[in-house]
Amino acid sequence: MNLGNNLRDFRKKNNFTQKQISEKLGIPLTTWASWESDKSQPKLEILVILRGMGLEIPGLTNNEPTDVPQAVTDNRLNELSEKRRANTVAAITMLENAALSIQSAVKLLKESIGE
Repeated sequence: MNLGNNLRDFRKKNNFTQKQISEKLGIPLTTWASWESDKSQPKLEILVILRGMGLEIPGLTNNEPTDVPQAVTDNRLNELSEKRRANTVAAITMLENAALSIQSAVKLLKESIGE
C-alpha cells in the first residue's frame, strides 16, 4: 500500500473529511488532496504529527523517540508557517516528554525486579 492510500485510510478511519484534517494540520485542502493522490508527499514534520495521531508509517518506526524530533528541529523547523511551527513544537515537546516518561518507567521497572 502506498502513502497516499495510508493517508486516505487513516483519514476515513478517524472520520475526518479532507477539509477537517487539513485544517487540523494547518495546511491547504489541496495539499492534503495531493498527498492522498500521491501527487506529492508530506514533509517529515507532518508525518511525525500524523504518527502521533496514530498513522502507521512503514519506515518511521524508530526505536529512539528523541531522534525524530531532533531531525525535525534541525532540518525543517525554519520552513514552517507560524501556525505549523507552533503545532510542530507542541508535537516535539509531547514526543520528548513521552520519551522521558518511558525512560523513567523502564528505570522503575528495573528497580522493582532488582536489576
